[in-house]
Amino acid sequence: MRKGSWKLVSAKLGRWELYDIQKDRTELNDVAAEHPARVQEMEAEWFQLAENVDRIGHKGLRPVGKQTTRLNFRKDTSSGAAKAGKKANGPAIKTKS
Repeated sequence: MRKGSWKLVSAKLGRWELYDIQKDRTELNDVAAEHPARVQEMEAEWFQLAENVDRIGHKGLRPVGKQTTRLNFRKDTSSGAAKAGKKANGPAIKTKS
């Protein structure tokens, strides 16, 4: 959720993270601990929007957890071609025996 230069996010029900987008465009420095009142204000607004504007009601709305959930966005690129020593869509790769 964005409010001014602030962005409040939570990944997979992990804890809320707060970023000052104007100072930290890449969202590397979570400042939630330094601005707990802002987090509480934005969290309350997020739940109000989710319940009343998005019409979710109480379905699936729960407070976020205390810890950040580790996410893995890396796609498994292993394939049968790699194990067989072949380049996908290309010539065979020479391997040492």
